[in-house]
Amino acid sequence: MTVTNATSEDPHSAGPGAGASGPAGTLAVYNVLDTAWSGGADPKGVADSTAAFQSALSAIGSASGGVLYVPTGSYKLTSSVTYAGTAPLRILGDGPQASRIRMASASSSVSYLSITQNGTFGDEKGQDGTVIIESLSFHNDTYSGAFANTNIALNLSGVNYGKISDVCFYKGSASQRVNQAIVCHACNQVDIDNCNIFAAVNGIAFTGYCQVNNVSNTSVWTPAGTGVPTAACVLYSGQTLTANMENVVFHRGDRGILWRQDATGALPHLFFGYNVQPNNHSIACMEFDAGAQVYLTECFFSNARSFVAASVPGLVFGPKFQGSALVEGCQFNGMQGHAISVQGGTGFIVKGCEFGGNSNYKAAANAYDEINIGASAAEVTIDACHFNVNALAGLGTANQPRSAVYTAAGARAVTISNSRGAGTGYGTSALVDNANAVVRRGCVGLGMPESTTGAGSTVTASAPASLSAPASIPANDMTAGTVYKMRCFGTGTQAAGIAQPLTVGVTLGGRSIGSFTPQALPAAGASFAWAYECLLYVTTAGPAGTVAAAETFTWGGNGTGPSTPTMRNGAALPVNTTQANALLLTAAWRAAAGGPAITCAATIVERIGNVPSR
Repeated sequence: MTVTNATSEDPHSAGPGAGASGPAGTLAVYNVLDTAWSGGADPKGVADSTAAFQSALSAIGSASGGVLYVPTGSYKLTSSVTYAGTAPLRILGDGPQASRIRMASASSSVSYLSITQNGTFGDEKGQDGTVIIESLSFHNDTYSGAFANTNIALNLSGVNYGKISDVCFYKGSASQRVNQAIVCHACNQVDIDNCNIFAAVNGIAFTGYCQVNNVSNTSVWTPAGTGVPTAACVLYSGQTLTANMENVVFHRGDRGILWRQDATGALPHLFFGYNVQPNNHSIACMEFDAGAQVYLTECFFSNARSFVAASVPGLVFGPKFQGSALVEGCQFNGMQGHAISVQGGTGFIVKGCEFGGNSNYKAAANAYDEINIGASAAEVTIDACHFNVNALAGLGTANQPRSAVYTAAGARAVTISNSRGAGTGYGTSALVDNANAVVRRGCVGLGMPESTTGAGSTVTASAPASLSAPASIPANDMTAGTVYKMRCFGTGTQAAGIAQPLTVGVTLGGRSIGSFTPQALPAAGASFAWAYECLLYVTTAGPAGTVAAAETFTWGGNGTGPSTPTMRNGAALPVNTTQANALLLTAAWRAAAGGPAITCAATIVERIGNVPSR
C-alpha cells in the first residue's frame, strides 16, 4: 500500500485505495476499500469483506497504530475479526446510517469485531491501549441459534481508555437481534456515548475487573423472556470499580440494569446514575444484587400494563446486597410490584421521590408496596417523598398497593420524615411496620400525624355521650412501644339546686378502657373549668394487641380546690392494632335534673412516638 502524506488525519482526504499519514503525532489511515487489504472490502455487501477488515487491522497492529476507515457502504462479515496489541486503534465510519457492518456468520457463537489490548493500566502518557470506534452501525443478518450462545457484535478486552460513540446496533434481516451488542471485559475508562442499541440479551455488558466506565446519551432496547439469567439492557458482572450513567433510556427486556457478583466472587463497587429511564421490563427495572454503593438521581421508572402483566418491581436491592444507596428525586410510575424493594444492605436514603401510577397499576391488589423493606435491611431513611397523592401518583381505580411503606419483621432503624401519603385507600394501610422499626416525623397520610386537634361537644345527658372530638388511629399505626397522649379541656356549669356527679371515660375502637367519677364537685349552679389527660402505651401489637392507660382529670370552681383522682395504670387492655381505632372521651351526668352541662373546647391527640427495634 502506498502511504501518502496528508495535512490532517481526516480519512476522507486519503480517498479510497490509499492510506494516509498526517502530521507528526497523528495516526495513519487504513481504508478498508484499499485493494492492498486482501483485495479490498465490498461496499455493496455482496462479497465477504472479512478478510479485508482482518488484513487492515493486522497491518495497524503491526505498525504504531492507525485509523481503520470504513467508508459509506454495507460490509458483510462472516466470521470474527480480531485486533490485538498495544498500538492505539481508531475505527471510523461516515455515520451509522452510511457505514454498515452486516453480521452474517453461520456460527451461533461469534464475536464479529474483537479487540484485545494489553496496554498498561494507569499509563498517564496515553501511549498505549486506546481504542476509539465511531460513526458506524452493526446489523444482524443471521439468526444465532439460541439466546444463550455467545453472539457479540463488538467485544473489547483489556482496553485502557476507549470511546464508542455514534454507533448503532440493529436487527438486520435476521429474526433475532445479536445477543450482545457491546462487551467490555477488564476495561478501564471506556466511554459509550450517543449510541442506539437493539440487542437480544445484553445491550452492554461490563465483566471482569473493569475500572471507570461511562454510558451516556444512549438508548437500549431488548426483548423479554430470553431465559438467560443475566439478561439486561446493561449488565455489570464482577469488580466494576465505578460506573457512571447519564441520560440513558432502557426499553423492555428482562431488566434495565443488572448489577451482580460474578462466578469468582468479585463484586461491583460504585454506581452513579442520573436521568436514567428504565421502562416496561419483565423482571425488574434495576436490580442490584451485590456491591457497595449506588447513587440514583432524577431517574424515571415506569411500567405499562399493556406491556407488563406480572409483579415487576422498579428498583431492587437483593438480599445479598452489602452496601448502601442514595435514591433522590426519582419517580416511580405504574410499578406492577414493589416500586422499591430493599432486601439487603445497610444505609439507604430515599429522598424527594414520587410513587404511584394512574388507573390499575399493581399486578394484584393489596399484595405489593411502594417501598418494601425486608428482614435483612437496616438504616433506611425516607424523607420528603410523595406517595399516591397527585395526578401522576394516585392510588388508581383498582389494584391499590398494600401500603406506601412496608417493613418486614427483622428490619431495623427505619425513619420516615416530611413525607405525604394518601392516608386511606391502601389495601392494608399506608404504613405497615411489622418490625417495630419505624420512627415518623412530620408526615401526613402515613399513619396518624404527630398531632391532631378538634373542638369537641357539649354533654348534658345522663347516658354516656361523646365529649371530645373523635381521633382516629389508623390501622397498623400502633406498634409496640408507641405512646399516644390525649388532652382535652373546657368549661361547664353544675346543676342548679344540687351538684350532680360526673362520670368520664375513654373508648378505643368503640371499646371502653374504663371510666371514673371525679371527686370534690363544684358547688351547685357554679361554673367550672376542667382538663383531662390520658396516656396510652401500646404494650403489644397485632390482632390481639394490648394497651395500658393512665388518666387524670382536674376541675375547679366556686372556690373549691382542683380535684385530681388517683392516676390509673390499668392492666393491659385488649385492642386490635391491625384495624383503625377511634379514640374518644365520653361523659355522663348522674342525672339531667338542674341542667348540668360540660363542654369540650379543644381536643389534642399526639402520637409521641415509639421505641423502635435496632
